[in-house]
Amino acid sequence: LALTDRFVATCKCSKGKSQIDYFDARTPGLALRVTEQGHKAWCFIFTAPGNGKRARETFATYPATGLSPARTRAREARALVDAWAL
Repeated sequence: LALTDRFVATCKCSKGKSQIDYFDARTPGLALRVTEQGHKAWCFIFTAPGNGKRARETFATYPATGLSPARTRAREARALVDAWAL
């Protein structure tokens, strides 16, 4: 799913779930986590170079940080993870 500003503004958590992650097809690792209370947070999900485990870094909330700045932060985070893996 390529996230859009409209989708991010209107998406909700499914009934019966405490939270859901929406992954952005345009920016690998970027996810929007939405809770049943309506809280929205931007996360970067990656494989940690040190131990090979999946990791999550929450770096901002929505609407304080919009989609475009979140994509930029996720690309920066990806560059750091890639550099660390060398």
